[in-house]
Amino acid sequence: MMDRNPDAVFEAAIRMLLVQRSLVITFTPDTSVRIKFPITRELAAFVDLPHYLVLRFFAMMESEDLVMRVERVGIVTTNKGSRKAFDLLDQKYRKEAEGILGPAIFHDLLTRCREADT
Repeated sequence: MMDRNPDAVFEAAIRMLLVQRSLVITFTPDTSVRIKFPITRELAAFVDLPHYLVLRFFAMMESEDLVMRVERVGIVTTNKGSRKAFDLLDQKYRKEAEGILGPAIFHDLLTRCREADT
């Protein structure tokens, strides 16, 4: 079983997207980058935690302005969350991320996220 804290669940969500090779990235009119996170029930099963605990951690991440709920879309990252996600991808999962996005697109998204959060 994994660590029981919001940071571990955030990283697990990123890992799950990489394992599924399913990075859904959208852009907002203000050029923000958003990453769609997995459904909470699927993430709970992936990390072997009770669903209610994953929901609690997502509420904590929402209060820290890392994620937000979007009606009929699900949970997506905020500017701060996107930067955290791309920093994590850059530091720990670069090979996997570049394998899905390609090096040029990955670098461009990483740059956008770092610029948007400053």
